[in-house]
Amino acid sequence: MELSNKTYNRLKWFITIFLPAFMGLVAGFGALGFIPNAEVIVAAIGLIGTFLGSLINVSSKNYNNSQEDNNNG
Repeated sequence: MELSNKTYNRLKWFITIFLPAFMGLVAGFGALGFIPNAEVIVAAIGLIGTFLGSLINVSSKNYNNSQEDNNNG
């Protein structure tokens, strides 16, 4: 699956900037006692981020391979 540059950049920002910041926010509020079971929520967010990051990596590899094929063919 290939993504447009705009979609790829938005997803990359979401995965590399937003999700880790959100995890820190949830962990911080959990440490203050505002969010019960915050560690479970943080772990779930981390799992989702890892999954999405893997999908983005597959898309990036597919794109790079198609570019190599276009340049060689």
